[in-house]
Amino acid sequence: MGGLLWRVVWAGVGVLVIWYFGYILGIQWFEEHRVETLYWSGIMGTLLVLVSIGYSVKKRVKTFPGKLITWLKIHVLFTIVGNFLICFHVGGRTHAIVPWATFVLFFIVMISGQIGYFLHFYIKKKLTIEKKSLMEKGKSRDEAEEDLIWMVAGEKMLSQWRQIHFPLNATLGLLIALHILSAVYYRGW
Repeated sequence: MGGLLWRVVWAGVGVLVIWYFGYILGIQWFEEHRVETLYWSGIMGTLLVLVSIGYSVKKRVKTFPGKLITWLKIHVLFTIVGNFLICFHVGGRTHAIVPWATFVLFFIVMISGQIGYFLHFYIKKKLTIEKKSLMEKGKSRDEAEEDLIWMVAGEKMLSQWRQIHFPLNATLGLLIALHILSAVYYRGW
């Protein structure tokens, strides 16, 4: 677990640093009255995150165009870039409750997605390696799975993490819609 754990930790730290710099840059641009760019960065960031949902659609709808692995790469890349743009969008503006509630929930969803993604794939990889090792030692597939029952149970339990992640996403979607409607109303578009 050592090597993968450190890769996950450093990847997480790297993403947080990128988001933090987006936020700091947003503060600077807000102070320089470049508010229009901040609005458009929020729109672009949201659109990138929406496109990244194609991964979830592809997992459930096999006829959806593209390969699942391609959609996974798009999902990861677009959410990181989209989140940077959203952090940039939020930077320096602390005057309203709905945008901040949206940002906090957005942050929780992103962190839960990142943790769930890495842990789920780590356990699957570890389970495959351990099962293969036991089968090479002469155990049948069923015997190997029996020996690894706790790891299998952990993998199944972790896959249930989505039951927390998806309602958070739905709530985030509602808050984003409320934020957009209030922004349109108060900006007079």
